[in-house]
Amino acid sequence: MVRAAGGEQGLLPEISAAIRKIDSGIVTLAGATMLDRIQDSQSAYMHRSLAWLVGGFAVAALLLSVVGLYGVVAYSVGQRSREIGIRTALGASRGSIYLMILGEAGRLIGLGAAAGAACAIGAAGLMREVLFGV
Repeated sequence: MVRAAGGEQGLLPEISAAIRKIDSGIVTLAGATMLDRIQDSQSAYMHRSLAWLVGGFAVAALLLSVVGLYGVVAYSVGQRSREIGIRTALGASRGSIYLMILGEAGRLIGLGAAAGAACAIGAAGLMREVLFGV
């Protein structure tokens, strides 16, 4: 092992040459920097794999929540179609109807985000006692 202050990659051939100069019988194989060895380790691979897995679950959860929100808003609009028709007949603009529907969806999103944040903070507090570095 050799400690270097600068770029380690350029030193590998020089170190092999210096070792061969001292004793030509010593064989140097698979010279690599410590950073390369750490990044290629099984532990680092497991951490990266778990991070990708959790990220995939997060994307799936986001997709499910968007589809669920769409379903709730579509159901609400379907239930209120007569009301929307009456509002339109009485002169409500298309923008005000959109604003009414999106305002309801915004309230649902805000309530869901607040409940999710509260649950996440609570879960993180519980996990902090069990896991290191959470």
